[in-house]
Amino acid sequence: MNLLEVHLVSCDLSAQRVFYGEVLGLPVSERSEGRLAVQVGRTRLSFTATARQAGPYHLAFDVPEDRFTDAADWIRGRATLLSEGNQDTFVSQDWNAEMLYFTDPCGNILELIARHSLSVSEIETPPRERLSAFGASHLLHVSEVGVAVTDVQGTLDLLRRTLGAGPYREGSATFSAAGTRDGLLIVVQAGRRWFPTVSTATPLPTRIVARTARAGQLTLPLGPVQITGVLSP
Repeated sequence: MNLLEVHLVSCDLSAQRVFYGEVLGLPVSERSEGRLAVQVGRTRLSFTATARQAGPYHLAFDVPEDRFTDAADWIRGRATLLSEGNQDTFVSQDWNAEMLYFTDPCGNILELIARHSLSVSEIETPPRERLSAFGASHLLHVSEVGVAVTDVQGTLDLLRRTLGAGPYREGSATFSAAGTRDGLLIVVQAGRRWFPTVSTATPLPTRIVARTARAGQLTLPLGPVQITGVLSP
């Protein structure tokens, strides 16, 4: 699965314009009174203004697996890292990855993750760009979108049947992931805590366009969440 477009709502579009476009320095592809779109590597990330946002989204941005320290130094100058205990960077043996977390002005929980299963040689980045000072251009794509549901296993079954998106690693009754290392839907039980915060997963309006094993479309009523799967050209 490759996440091509991720469409969310925003409680404060003007603050998001400053954060994503100026603080992070992501290329802005659309800027209007009620909408903002930025390019995160190959993923188009957009926000539509809403009067009220019921809770935080969770998004992860992939960084090259050999640039995690550089990514951490870069984001520390732009946002406050979230911590658990005395840690603000984390290593997961199960996911073979390093990650850190921070928030945007609307409280959305953002993650930078370096997946060591995705080698530098597999990243379509010019060698000169790889060696340059870390910046927004090193964010490869949106690799995770959190989806809050009432039935994790039922949602996983629906994703597999409709889009061919099978489970990624072993999950649980309250937390699982569907897709591949290149793109994942993090399917969690509504009300479950988002690590490493006290915020809980809430169904939110979400629209996703992804490259999937099977073309199709499904809508999860909570949120609602609309997912469109397209085949690779």
